[in-house]
Amino acid sequence: MKNSEKGRGLVIIVSLAFLILFLALPLTSAVQIVQVEKPAEPQTQNPFSSFGAFFKSSIFWGLVIILVLVIVFGFIAFAIVKWAINFIKLQDDIFYKVRKEKIKLASAQKRLPIRAWLKYRKNIPIRLARNENGKLVLSQPICYYRGDYISHEGNLFISFNMKGNEYLWFFPRTELLIIPNKKEIAIKVKNAEGKTEERKIQNIPTADDIVQFNQNEIILFAEGISNTGYFYLPVLKSKNGKIMDLSIPIYESLKEIAIGNYLFEQTDAFVKVSKKGVELNPTLQYQIKAEPNSNVEVPPKSS
Repeated sequence: MKNSEKGRGLVIIVSLAFLILFLALPLTSAVQIVQVEKPAEPQTQNPFSSFGAFFKSSIFWGLVIILVLVIVFGFIAFAIVKWAINFIKLQDDIFYKVRKEKIKLASAQKRLPIRAWLKYRKNIPIRLARNENGKLVLSQPICYYRGDYISHEGNLFISFNMKGNEYLWFFPRTELLIIPNKKEIAIKVKNAEGKTEERKIQNIPTADDIVQFNQNEIILFAEGISNTGYFYLPVLKSKNGKIMDLSIPIYESLKEIAIGNYLFEQTDAFVKVSKKGVELNPTLQYQIKAEPNSNVEVPPKSS
């Protein structure tokens, strides 16, 4: 009897356990498990990594291109303005006008051919023949021929292009070499008393002594050429080894040319202004037409 009661009690306990488990399953399935994440700890960023990304971005390269364009166009605008200002100033310079005129005449009256304009090194070279220990030594080409002519005042003008002297490192710049062609020239100077007197410079080397024109080259018997502003002069050495200064005789001849051109321009301008004034003044124009000429004979009226 006792064993049967124990077995019955065990069955009841197991049945209760399954009943409780069956009732608890819906409750456990309805429970939601919420997982709370911990806040992320702030990480320190490397500043160089952000800078590198900026340098690689399209914004940076766009700014670089805009800056380069601004610099290039600014340089071009500055060069144009500077050239325009210099051009306006040079129009009133008498010696600049003389130089410009002589270059045109030398090009028009050249005795040797010109092969190229832009690639000027294809033209006839000009060399120096220096006296070294009693021997003439030819130099490498120092410039290239563009034209020559002898003016009415007696000077020889040679236009040329020099190596390394270009506009904007590309376009050739034409220069002018002046060689005196008079053995004697008179200049006016002031003495100690302040009075003007005339002095003569004699035994001046002429073009025949300095220049030799060949078919394939031009030789200057000189130590070099020197720049004096708008013009170049040959540098000569005398027998005693001293340098001869040709700037004074050449300057005197150029001064006569400049003064003559200036007076001609002023006279021509005066004539044009006077003529224009007469045309604009109807009263004066009428008086000029109305006044009879005393040299003209008026025939008598027929009866």
